[in-house]
Amino acid sequence: MKYCVWIFIFATTISSCNNPSAQPKDISTIVIEKYNIAYQEALDSIASAKKYIHDGDLICRTGFDFVSQSLQNFSVTDKTYSHSGLAFIENGQIMVYHSIAGMDENPDETFRKEPLDSFVNPARKKCFGIFRYKLTPQEVIDLGLAFKDLERRKVKFDKMFNLKDDDKQYCSEAIAKALKKCTYNRIIIPTTIRDNFHVKTKGYEQLEGKRFEYIALDNLFLNPFCDSIKKVDYNIGYPKPTR
Repeated sequence: MKYCVWIFIFATTISSCNNPSAQPKDISTIVIEKYNIAYQEALDSIASAKKYIHDGDLICRTGFDFVSQSLQNFSVTDKTYSHSGLAFIENGQIMVYHSIAGMDENPDETFRKEPLDSFVNPARKKCFGIFRYKLTPQEVIDLGLAFKDLERRKVKFDKMFNLKDDDKQYCSEAIAKALKKCTYNRIIIPTTIRDNFHVKTKGYEQLEGKRFEYIALDNLFLNPFCDSIKKVDYNIGYPKPTR
């Protein structure tokens, strides 16, 4: 009887080894499966958030790359986000207009528009926030016209952060100036002044050690003219793993 039991155990072991489905998953497979689940959850959260977005809403985001983390330090009070744009609904699709530089995302450094799904893509980003300014219907229309004009003229990104020059504008500068113009100075976004600023981001070395005044990203939403609508965090925070 004892001999028969050992024969059964041996046969079961051989069978398990020959059955791939019975093999334990390797660590890379587990990590990829976990990522895919989190990625789908992130896509679902984006789809769910779309119902909250109105024309003219401020969309802030941040990525998990070094550049995004460095740009977060341009804010003083709330360093959650690294980039921003304004949303407008066109033919049933939410488009985000924004000014951005960078070889990976926008090498020509001109004002652009892109679908919300791309702007907050969880393959590159880890969270985004929706904010709304206290605007009249006409001010929202005028704001949209102003931003669409910047995109049409392909206004360049301003790496010098020069508020006195409108020929080039960085993301928060474009938003602040458009709000001021479209509300006839009713909404004026506060500025931030930094002394001896330390820059970690490649491409902004010209600001190292300088004293300059600029529109920090948190200036856009930490003011009495703006309400927070919704924040979406992804449970990822890293690029898609490969085998």
